[in-house]
Amino acid sequence: MNTPSIIGKSILLATLIFWLFNYTQLDFQGYLLVPLSLIPISICVSLVILITIFPWFTNSKKSAKQIFNIGFPIYSILLFIVCVYFGFESDFENFITGFLASAYITTCYAWLKFSKLGF
Repeated sequence: MNTPSIIGKSILLATLIFWLFNYTQLDFQGYLLVPLSLIPISICVSLVILITIFPWFTNSKKSAKQIFNIGFPIYSILLFIVCVYFGFESDFENFITGFLASAYITTCYAWLKFSKLGF
């Protein structure tokens, strides 16, 4: 399992998704925020993957496919509910929606990569 590679690809995916949601708010000075946004995005993505997904695959005697079949539905349903709740609370503001969408898609991507079922 190549954890640093999975985390790195997840960081790039999260950054891309986040700024696709928020590109309309950028002006010339705003483009300077894109490289700076890598710092908080990388911290958030790394912590989420290392705390919530990585332990499922390291301490189990089950195969990666069995872990995926057990854990992924539970994890994705709970994360979806949390993301929808915070989306409603923020009235689907672009910044918050971009963050929540990137968090959901990135963690689903990490699950697929850790289980070796992904692209």
